[in-house]
Amino acid sequence: MRTEIISDGSQIKNGDGGCAVIIRFSAEHLPIKILAYLGKAESSEAELWAVILGFGMLKFLNLENHTLKWVSDSKTTIDCLSKELNFWSRNSWLNRAGASPKHLEDWKMLDKLSSNFIVCGVHKQRSTKHRDLSSCDKASRWAARLGDKINNHNSLQGKNSAQDPRYAWQVIPAQGLLKLDTDHRIDKLNQ
Repeated sequence: MRTEIISDGSQIKNGDGGCAVIIRFSAEHLPIKILAYLGKAESSEAELWAVILGFGMLKFLNLENHTLKWVSDSKTTIDCLSKELNFWSRNSWLNRAGASPKHLEDWKMLDKLSSNFIVCGVHKQRSTKHRDLSSCDKASRWAARLGDKINNHNSLQGKNSAQDPRYAWQVIPAQGLLKLDTDHRIDKLNQ
């Protein structure tokens, strides 16, 4: 089974952030689409949380120990996961300059979530016509704009959703964002 994660995060003018991820398994299976409102969040933090949601869902589904393709428009996030994260974890969570990386706890969470995967990160420019990446971009901006109102939705239907369930997005409210605890279980944040 070939698995692909497509993720994007956004920050809007008022400082609110949103993130979205699409997980594709194969042509025979419908993708999983998840979006979340993050509250006040930097753009880099929103990008990071988008991929955390993707890996968290794969771990929740017990789909570990295989290779996956990860597509993002954030070259920084891809480089940090593929090149820097291993260095940081081996060096007491200090970067090459000897300082703690920004959003350290989130990086530690991603390190735990991604540890049983072989990840091939693919950077796509925002201008690239990648349907799923464009969809994640729109959904993450929409989640940031909708804010706390998103918590009133269990699933949000996009254009043509009545005819095609591929357009449905599952919502994870800000108080229900996933985190990995020390027993490697997925628990809800802020319980």
